[in-house]
Amino acid sequence: YNLHLVAGYDNTGTNFGLDDSMTRAQAVVQVIRYLGVEKTALSGGYTHPFKDVPAWADKYIGYAYDNGITKGTNTENTLFSPNMELDGKMYVTFVLRALGYDDSKGDFHWETSSYDLAKSVGILTDEDIADINGGGFYRDHVVKISFKALSVELKGENRTLGQKLVADGVFTQDQLNKAFQSVQ
Repeated sequence: YNLHLVAGYDNTGTNFGLDDSMTRAQAVVQVIRYLGVEKTALSGGYTHPFKDVPAWADKYIGYAYDNGITKGTNTENTLFSPNMELDGKMYVTFVLRALGYDDSKGDFHWETSSYDLAKSVGILTDEDIADINGGGFYRDHVVKISFKALSVELKGENRTLGQKLVADGVFTQDQLNKAFQSVQ
């Protein structure tokens, strides 16, 4: 929240609904905010092939589609299923793609090996996976995964996602350091 990468249900920064589930559309919005490109997404002319996207999510999903973060839910790639309840493998897949991993090129398979890759790069632990598999996937999982990914190196680069976001001017190194210190 202090890095302006997540937003709550209100403007006070106190109601994040961490025990609530998310939809696929809400998750894409979260990823776009998390990457610090919300203004870019909202001001751009990004497109997607999906016929079921609500107007409020259209630009976010267009940006995510154009940047390889999301795909459709049917083989014809015409449905996004924006109201489908998000599960852990879906969100981990969005984050892995945002880190530069490409399931269409064999880096992982979203249903069978996304957790394995997320574990090997440091996004998930065995305990995280057991928690997700044992009781549902909630907003608190989204926040934890997103935060952990800040310290993960981008695929093929010698810098973390957090370092990239600092370089992109999303937040300062001091703000990032303070965020890491606040969870220790």
